[in-house]
Amino acid sequence: MSVPNLHFGLHATLALYSSGRCTGCVVDCGDGTTSIVPIFRAVEQRRSRRVSVLSGSVLTDFMIDIFRKRSILKSE
Repeated sequence: MSVPNLHFGLHATLALYSSGRCTGCVVDCGDGTTSIVPIFRAVEQRRSRRVSVLSGSVLTDFMIDIFRKRSILKSE
């Protein structure tokens, strides 16, 4: 198998490229962390990058608690 080209890149930069841009702000909310990455002319601005533990699993648990308290979701 022949591989003519191979490119490694930061996921935030690649996500921005997929929208046809090279400058912007990428918000990546995963299960364990949320990252906010500003990118200018395809270069990640590392000093401005922010990471938070407010993420998918925390938000999901928070919303379930609210729904249960308001009787929107029944307890298991």
